[in-house]
Amino acid sequence: WGDACVVCIRCTHRFVQLGIGCGGVDCTIDHSRPKQHGTNAVLCPRPVRGMTMDPAAMQLSADLSGAIQHYFDALYQCDRVLLAAVFHPSAGLFDADDGRIVVDPIACYDDTIRRRPSPRSCAAPREDKVLWVDMLSSTSATAKVHVRIHDRRFLDHLMFAYDGSDWRIVAKLWHLVEVVE
Repeated sequence: WGDACVVCIRCTHRFVQLGIGCGGVDCTIDHSRPKQHGTNAVLCPRPVRGMTMDPAAMQLSADLSGAIQHYFDALYQCDRVLLAAVFHPSAGLFDADDGRIVVDPIACYDDTIRRRPSPRSCAAPREDKVLWVDMLSSTSATAKVHVRIHDRRFLDHLMFAYDGSDWRIVAKLWHLVEVVE
């Protein structure tokens, strides 16, 4: 990890991977045990300079966390308005599960969402989890997430870009992990 640190996206405080606490007053996570952060920790590409993030970086972290949550909510509720808010209008969705690369524009995905009943309306179990987030720069990030849609579990890689006001998904690569009986 070198000089890199980890950011708690729950409290937005930085802490050193090897266990120095962040000192966040409102954070209930024991930062001396990074595994307790689980899906709430993201790697911060900047060197540690003290134990706090600058306010702009804190806001970007919180905004990205919110965009990922909007993605989860849009899928579980089949909410096309929320989907349109989190995806860039030119976003592409990629799949290579059958040994060939399939690319769909976001408009096709919007149609899929429109036609299927929402997992929420069917009382389907909700499973969504952030596995990791990599901040490539202050305006780009990649997230690996797990999500369940009805009886299917997926791993998604979401590529985000920040346009100055919102984090938007510009590309999604997904993989069907399993069909649950």
